[in-house]
Amino acid sequence: MPVRMGYALLLSAALLLPIACGSGAEQPGGDHRTRKPLTAISGEQELTRIVTAAGERLLMFDFYADWCQPCKELEPILESIAVQKADVVDVYRVNYDENQSLAELFGVRGIPFVAYVKNRTLVYSLMGLRPKETYLEAIESFTRPSATVAEKGSGVRLNLPRLPASEPIKQGGQAESAEQR
Repeated sequence: MPVRMGYALLLSAALLLPIACGSGAEQPGGDHRTRKPLTAISGEQELTRIVTAAGERLLMFDFYADWCQPCKELEPILESIAVQKADVVDVYRVNYDENQSLAELFGVRGIPFVAYVKNRTLVYSLMGLRPKETYLEAIESFTRPSATVAEKGSGVRLNLPRLPASEPIKQGGQAESAEQR
């Protein structure tokens, strides 16, 4: 009997080890190599900090709801993309029901809704569940060395709260979504 308990303890330790290895202090918007693949955004201040700190790095924001089945199907796809493309993009999740002001800022009209942001500008968005390749193609188009927001058409500069006065906010047309193409 003691041998079985020993195996049970060893197995429990092995299962818990990966969970316990993280410091728990990873901060969204920080070093992309030390944070979880999908980081939840909880409000405008956090979004502002992340977008401002990102500079030219591409960001993806997944608007979801716990009750939404397509959103649940999208989550592992985005987790995979976040790991696979960690060198060029950071992926965040925003609970639609808990962050209506952020959904309004991004023009969310249905979920799942994935928004691509670069240089504080909403450059592209997708509504509905799409194949993984669709999300990867969008990442590729905005991370190529020659890709700039100007080349991709007019984006909407995000009117983020509490930004330094030295940062002008551009008002542009609507970001082009897949439905508009």
